[in-house]
Amino acid sequence: SHNETFVKTYLHIPNSLPYTERVPLSCTAGRLLTNMPLFLPCTRKDRLSLVWMTLEKVAMMTKSTICIVDDDDAVRDALSALLRTAGYSIALFSSAEDFLNGTSAGIRGCLLLDVKMAGMSGLDLQGELSARGIDLPIIFLSGHVDVAMAAHAMRAGAIDVIEKPFRATALISRVEEALKLDAAQFKSKKRREDFAARMRELTARELEITDMLVAGQEIKTIARQLGLSPNTVQVHRANILKKTGSESLIELATIAREAGRSSE
Repeated sequence: SHNETFVKTYLHIPNSLPYTERVPLSCTAGRLLTNMPLFLPCTRKDRLSLVWMTLEKVAMMTKSTICIVDDDDAVRDALSALLRTAGYSIALFSSAEDFLNGTSAGIRGCLLLDVKMAGMSGLDLQGELSARGIDLPIIFLSGHVDVAMAAHAMRAGAIDVIEKPFRATALISRVEEALKLDAAQFKSKKRREDFAARMRELTARELEITDMLVAGQEIKTIARQLGLSPNTVQVHRANILKKTGSESLIELATIAREAGRSSE
């Protein structure tokens, strides 16, 4: 069994009060079979970097969850101690199956995923998430990085494959990158959903005219093809722009495209 100890870290910043935090670490997990502490910042520069990264990203972190999936209790606890200390919201899972059963498709944040676990492996979980349409950024952790495995993980969209042991600031840097990607993906998804909702406000005739407008057809051409007067097409055009919140045909084309409306 792993003996728990408490490690106190001090961040002495000139002209300010010292920062003190008690961090629970497993002796074994903290060193990960090495003679050097792994998770806590090792140098004063690293500790200062950790503080500033934390202060700058508070807003992002409060909306996101870092999911740690590892079948080693000590490693989960040590990672959780580090990331909670840095201000992140953490969820712990002892297996890939537990993660799939305990999360929803709408989860936001990132995934710290062990490669080799009992049952479903980390790579298998990555494939399953992709099949379910869950675009959660993944950072793989491995005691030994195999080139073929790493290449497979990266091709499938992983942020990185990090070999143990590693520095705390290096891990947090990758976590920040993953959270930024998740935020961008979420923003893009909400944008597409908004545009799709606008397009649903259009009637069948308006959708037909929208397709012709974004394809570059002129009013007179549309009127002739549909057996309508140019004035009627102009009225439809005005209603389409109003309903979709578009100020121009270029903006309408963007909305239609991102809503998944093909102009072909």
